Amino acid sequence: MEVGFHYEDGALVADGSEPPARVPMRNEHRPTSRPGHRLPHAWITSGGRRLS
Repeated sequence: MEVGFHYEDGALVADGSEPPARVPMRNEHRPTSRPGHRLPHAWITSGGRRLS
């Protein structure tokens, strides 16, 4: 998986925000919850079970 990958179009609804600035060397990752971007990883608990 490429860090920072995002979808420009398709089955998503834009929220009007500007995309994060691109880093040419890709040595810096700026997490975002903007539509089309992958959400950062998080652990959740459901029914007493820890899930990824």
